[in-house]
Amino acid sequence: MYTIGFTSKFFTLWDVTVEHFTNAYGRKGERVTATYIKNVSMDEQAARAKYPDAPVDMSLRGHSSFTRTNWEPLPSDVFPCGQYMGKPIAECRDFGYLYWAVDRNMLCGESREIAVDALLKSGEYVYYAGILMKAEIADQYEQADAALDELIAGIDETGVVEVESVSNVRAIQDEYDEQTFMYSLKYWSATKGGVVNVEWPEQMVQRFAYYDMEYWLPLKAGKAKRIKGKNLKIVVDSYTVEQFSTGRQLNIVVKDFSIVK
Repeated sequence: MYTIGFTSKFFTLWDVTVEHFTNAYGRKGERVTATYIKNVSMDEQAARAKYPDAPVDMSLRGHSSFTRTNWEPLPSDVFPCGQYMGKPIAECRDFGYLYWAVDRNMLCGESREIAVDALLKSGEYVYYAGILMKAEIADQYEQADAALDELIAGIDETGVVEVESVSNVRAIQDEYDEQTFMYSLKYWSATKGGVVNVEWPEQMVQRFAYYDMEYWLPLKAGKAKRIKGKNLKIVVDSYTVEQFSTGRQLNIVVKDFSIVK
């Protein structure tokens, strides 16, 4: 169908066709193909006179032909795209896909609320610390938090904590890449679960080198002790607790320690 468009100066002639279709997922749309033909006139009335049956569409700009697809809006209770496009969200039993659609923000507004409600009703997903996750993962976080509470209570009562070392001491550095003279065992597993970050004062560790590698060992009565894989009883000088999105981390500073036989 001939249609009159416009450039910066000229009214132009286009051939516009509209094809209505339904895709493989059942969604309806129209494919608009606009083919530029020529400039007609700088005067609108003159252009209309030359092509009296052609409507004027001022959105047809420039001289470049194009094709665009306009989709019929979908209701909020169906998937807007993807492998389940057009299917009811609440009836989806592919919970892994449903969670992915929520997590990747494919669904928003009312659509997201429907998906979250379906996930919670399935029993496979729950909210923990304000985050939607698999129930089994939430259970792990809950157990770790409970173990951490037990450790903190023990420190408050006795000033001592018992942990299992899973690596040797490592040097850490501050944001300016300067030595902080504090040493950290980044990953520890408490005897009953949980994560503890242990800092060692400079006077309590000794540096060793093995070829190009360096490492530190804590000192007990002036002697370096290998602690990887061993249980330690640590007298705590001070501690802090960091809150993360899915749990907490206990940070302690060592005052003294002994290896548990």
